[in-house]
Amino acid sequence: MKKKYFSILIIYFSLLIFASSCKKNEEGGWSTDILAPILSADLSISNLVGDSLISVNSDNSLSLVFKKNIFSFNFSDYLLDIPDTGISKRFTLDSLRLPSQTFTNQLSLGFLARGLISTGSTGNVFLGNYIISNNGDSIIFPALSGLTIPPTAYDASLFFKEADLIRGHLLGYIVNRFPVPLTNIHYQLFNTVGGGILVDDIIPYIAPKDSAYVDYDMAGKHIESNFTVNVINFSTPGSSPDKALVDTSDYIELRFGILGFYASSATAIFPSIDVLASTEDVTQTIPGGAKLTYIEAEEGTLHVFITSSVQEGLNLTYKLEGAYDKMGRPLIVSTFVPPAPIGSLSSVDRSFNLKGFSIDLTGKFHNTFNTYTQSISARIDSSGVLRTITSSDSLKISYTLENIKPRLIKGYAGNDTIQVGPASSAFDFLSGIKSGSLSLDDVKLSLNIENGIGVKGDLVISDFTAKKGSSSALLNAPGIMNTKISVNKATEFPYTPANTTISLNKSNSNIKTLFELLPNMLQYAMKVYVNPLGDDGTYQDFVNASSRLNVNINMEVPLNIIANNLTLVDTIDFSLGASLEKIDAISEGTLNLIAYNGYPLEATLTVIVYDEYFGVIDTLVNGYKVQAADLNASCKVSEEKRSIAKILLSGARTSMLKQGQKALVIAKFSTKSNQASCDAYLKIYSDYKLRLKLTGDFQYDLKSKF
Repeated sequence: MKKKYFSILIIYFSLLIFASSCKKNEEGGWSTDILAPILSADLSISNLVGDSLISVNSDNSLSLVFKKNIFSFNFSDYLLDIPDTGISKRFTLDSLRLPSQTFTNQLSLGFLARGLISTGSTGNVFLGNYIISNNGDSIIFPALSGLTIPPTAYDASLFFKEADLIRGHLLGYIVNRFPVPLTNIHYQLFNTVGGGILVDDIIPYIAPKDSAYVDYDMAGKHIESNFTVNVINFSTPGSSPDKALVDTSDYIELRFGILGFYASSATAIFPSIDVLASTEDVTQTIPGGAKLTYIEAEEGTLHVFITSSVQEGLNLTYKLEGAYDKMGRPLIVSTFVPPAPIGSLSSVDRSFNLKGFSIDLTGKFHNTFNTYTQSISARIDSSGVLRTITSSDSLKISYTLENIKPRLIKGYAGNDTIQVGPASSAFDFLSGIKSGSLSLDDVKLSLNIENGIGVKGDLVISDFTAKKGSSSALLNAPGIMNTKISVNKATEFPYTPANTTISLNKSNSNIKTLFELLPNMLQYAMKVYVNPLGDDGTYQDFVNASSRLNVNINMEVPLNIIANNLTLVDTIDFSLGASLEKIDAISEGTLNLIAYNGYPLEATLTVIVYDEYFGVIDTLVNGYKVQAADLNASCKVSEEKRSIAKILLSGARTSMLKQGQKALVIAKFSTKSNQASCDAYLKIYSDYKLRLKLTGDFQYDLKSKF
């Protein structure tokens, strides 16, 4: 029961308090005055620029710092331009090697004796029987003359059919195993079918148990697969007065060998032979006079195109000398060229990716530049098939390095002049200032030239212009503009860009004038002189594909300013409905715009309310003057200056403002002219700001709702 009485008591006192602030209106409703916050905002220097651009000095004053890359030049667009290059050459098979072969025939003493008997001549029959009958005995061996050996045919058709020889040798090895000397051995070697004599020679003397070696040049000969050796005549002086042991198994051996036969035309079963070996330097001209000793390929293709009239399959091997991939493997390409059809050509067309390969460009003797060394070899692997090949048969080989895009080059990058611009770069420093003017005590600006390539150069800046709309200001800096500025090269191990800094301030240039314009665009033009002193012979330049010449602005602006209608704009949330519980009951009232100005600058305020579609609903104040904060003896603001603007609201105006979603606050700052005791340029400190608050003093029509 006590709890119930306590609740009634609370309700009673609440109504009593509420009623004491209300009065009944003529229409039977009730009205009340309620103070409610509608809007609040702080305008600080961050509305001019991002907070990251504000620097607080040791005395708590502010400077604006700004860093921007206004120009980035990729040298790889100019210095890494590698033209296509390659070797295209016709190779003739001017020397076809035939297989080496050896042919042997033996004639025993017993066979020779039987040959004498077979002649039927009384003397020869006697001598033949005498030799045979004394087999195993030592006798005075008789002198013999007019001896012959029957023609012996040799067949090399398993290896070749016929050939016209460019060079080669027929080697003869005649062994005398008889117990007596042989003299005046006259023999011939000739083509069995064609009859052409290949060898006609006489060996004067071969001692017993000895041999004779002969070498015949076969250049210009036509040889067939069937040829004959014919010993026309030979003699022996016998052994008198000494005796000689007769052994009818003793023999004369005729051994002939084909060695190093190279043909201009041959029908043969060709062995596995090398028919081509060539190493050649290919030197290219690179724009700008560059002399490169090394490249690393980011992209590129080795294109191989081969035509062949050779009727035998060829295995070709191409090697780019001094080229290795990331695993250290050499660039070797093997290609099989099929046999050419009779009267026609065979061909091969292939491409190979060069990505990741490093290539030496110093030539086969490592004493030059821009030079690829390419080795090409061709080999016939025997097919076991009879083929006809002539010296007019050929290989036409094209190896081309195409679309080489280096990741890195080394050497001498050339001597060139590169024009940059005129071009423009957006400049968004102080972009928050929409209008008005600003006078700066000083501007400190440095142009940082960051050279990311290993090449020396000179830079000449011919144009550096600040622009805003139709207004512009050209940099005037004697000794800097239109003057060659030496730019050092980057170093490679470790990779370190070189930096060159040009400092500009109000004492050596009109840089202050440029930025008092509050530009939104910078226009520039310059020339880059690559290796201005030419080739020093060291070949130590290097350029990466990512190498760039960057021109960066580093700017510091101490906020010692004279402002004239310097305009700041900010958009903030506005909601009359969210601020009041009974918005529909508002009848009329007053809005109070309270400004706390912490700047020693006079401000003119405009506040515009928008609906959710950014349509204008109402302008609360337009050109309202906010007094500047006073400066103390140290020329600093120690206390904010408070200003109040009252805005009367009718019922209709209040109804419109209920639709408001956003408020645009425009503040125009100007330096007061009556603060002459301080320097004309006023420092801006970190705690300066303009605080705004919008409150409402409303009348509620309560009527029967309460």
